[in-house]
Amino acid sequence: WLGIVVIVIASFTLLGIESIANQIEQPFGYDSNDLRLDSFCNQLRVELNMLTHAAVDARDISRWDLNVFVANK
Repeated sequence: WLGIVVIVIASFTLLGIESIANQIEQPFGYDSNDLRLDSFCNQLRVELNMLTHAAVDARDISRWDLNVFVANK
């Protein structure tokens, strides 16, 4: 009878590993445990937009706030 118990536990473990492998095999989609690529891409777009616009603003001398340096004296 011990053999039956061992086989059931081993089978349950292997089937669990197989189920996990099936879940992580396809990470791109719209299931509850898939990667949120739309959110990741939108966040990346926002951050890149902020970086590129900040770089353009920093090069424009007319937008520099020089009063910050005067106020700190």
